[in-house]
Amino acid sequence: MRGVNKAIILGTVGRDPEVRVFENGEIVTFSLATNEVYKDRLGNLVEKTEWHNIVIGIPNLCEIAKKYVRKGDIVYVEGRIVSRQYERPEIPNVKFTSYDIKVNSLTLVSSKQRSAESLQSEENVADAPPHIEAQQELNSQEDDLPF
Repeated sequence: MRGVNKAIILGTVGRDPEVRVFENGEIVTFSLATNEVYKDRLGNLVEKTEWHNIVIGIPNLCEIAKKYVRKGDIVYVEGRIVSRQYERPEIPNVKFTSYDIKVNSLTLVSSKQRSAESLQSEENVADAPPHIEAQQELNSQEDDLPF
């Protein structure tokens, strides 16, 4: 039986995108925060923030993220959860696991920067669309699953 590995996240960008260039392309990474608000047993409101590592490796999505995504923006992403293990030199013989969201769809929901610009000048609205969406269809050749 095949499993399903799909992540859907709507959150606030925590840092500007970081670009890493390799011989066979580039990846863009940034953090995305999601908030949960609930009442504890005493009736106090508690806000919990989860941070997600976002990784984009699809060329056209990388270009869009580099050009439009900034800290404070609200972004909707779809992708799959991938894990990676690493070691830290200061803690020998201990392996750490990090979980990333490998993106295949990206939608810019709102932007603080472009909202401020549009208040200053209505001409900026045509230059900076408020809703940008990009998606890359996955085919079986791009999928790195062993089955």
